[in-house]
Amino acid sequence: MILPRTASRLQPWLTNSIARAASTAPSPSPSRVGPSLNEWKSTIQSKRTTEYDTATLSRFKGLVSTIELPTDPPPKEWKNGSTLPPGYSLLLFRPLGIPLSTLNADGTEPGGPFHPPSPPPPAPPLERMWVAGSWEFTDAQPLRVGDKIYSVGKVEDVRERTGKDGRKGIYVTVGKEMGVVGQDGQRPPSLVERRTHLYRPPLSKSASNAATPPSPPPPRKDSSDFAVPFNSNSAMLFRFSALTFNTHRIHYDIEYCKEVEKRKGLVVHGPLTSLLLLSALRQNLPNENSFIKSFSYRATAPQTVGTPIWFCGKWSPGKKECEMWVEDADGVVYMTGRGVVRETENQ
Repeated sequence: MILPRTASRLQPWLTNSIARAASTAPSPSPSRVGPSLNEWKSTIQSKRTTEYDTATLSRFKGLVSTIELPTDPPPKEWKNGSTLPPGYSLLLFRPLGIPLSTLNADGTEPGGPFHPPSPPPPAPPLERMWVAGSWEFTDAQPLRVGDKIYSVGKVEDVRERTGKDGRKGIYVTVGKEMGVVGQDGQRPPSLVERRTHLYRPPLSKSASNAATPPSPPPPRKDSSDFAVPFNSNSAMLFRFSALTFNTHRIHYDIEYCKEVEKRKGLVVHGPLTSLLLLSALRQNLPNENSFIKSFSYRATAPQTVGTPIWFCGKWSPGKKECEMWVEDADGVVYMTGRGVVRETENQ
């Protein structure tokens, strides 16, 4: 699907700005001059970062009009005080303070409170991929549109692992407690959101991100308890990038995807897929008193825009846990997940 004309005019401007910033920056980014990885690991897990945001109505109207879920009211019915569904916290605490001229060549931010140090120049900065995460939902006051919301974040885990392509990766898991700021101050957290990012050196020019994967197993959706069909398009990716302030070029710059990263096409956001997988669980809860206690996910393969997929789930006996996955018609699994539910009398 072709982007609307206004979006098409913006894309070259963004692409050229990022490329110009990468080629003309007068000095290395501050994030690339600093402690070694071991020094960073020894201190980062003792640090806490507190942020504040407001759940603005326009932001969530934009989300519901983009993903169009049958369980959500239409955009015109949303108002201040509407409860945010599970997973909608992804639109909070966006990286708004990063100047365009400092972005890496791939469009990602050059640093941040939880970003491991990149090797010194002339080595390129580490690339970043969102690979896993989870939510835990509490009995505290839920987040609502219009609320002022706090986040207390910390690095919970740092691991190094060498991938199949020989690149050493750094897996950083960040946990954020989020809750409402009331007249009496910060109230107990409504949820804990965790995100795991992989930081690694870019592929060499001769390598390819589009290598042929091993043959997938036979599709499993016919044995699932539910399978929600879905298909993405480039306009959806453009909107979600804007809503989350995500400038990673793999989501909107087709030439960059094919020529630099050697991918088949635009890549669907991992958090967008996780939100839709969680929403598929929300659409298929056992009964009206069921409450999602927690949900975890892990990306297993990059998903190219326009690929028809199914969000699948299979309940355990008793329907307290649900194994979930995202697969296409060939059986390729793009994400796995696990949901835990419980019953509540007050919904």
